[in-house]
Amino acid sequence: MAAGRDRVRRRGRRGAGGRGTRPDRWLYVDCEGSRQGYRDMEAFIDSRTDPERAERLSIAIQGRGAFRRFKDVLSRSPGEVEEWHSFSDERQRGRTRAWLADEGYCVAPRSPGRLAT
Repeated sequence: MAAGRDRVRRRGRRGAGGRGTRPDRWLYVDCEGSRQGYRDMEAFIDSRTDPERAERLSIAIQGRGAFRRFKDVLSRSPGEVEEWHSFSDERQRGRTRAWLADEGYCVAPRSPGRLAT
């Protein structure tokens, strides 16, 4: 979950305990495939202000190998690579927070100065 930037606590549950002592504290995480990642690329392309750049990225995501081609096109503009990573990371965190909330967890921002674990 986003490089430990968030802390998660089950609503209404507290206390310590390891994996073996509190199995109710652990969630199974299903593999969701690549659909959401593809939608992130589409949304990123829609956010581009340069129509030619958006067109090149749109062409890149057609068919097999879309993720690799998308990243290849992005790599030609280093500033855009960072924009993509920030955009994608935030969308992934949003999906993670929504999933955790659906499972009954409350997500709080990491405390300043606390190291990621």
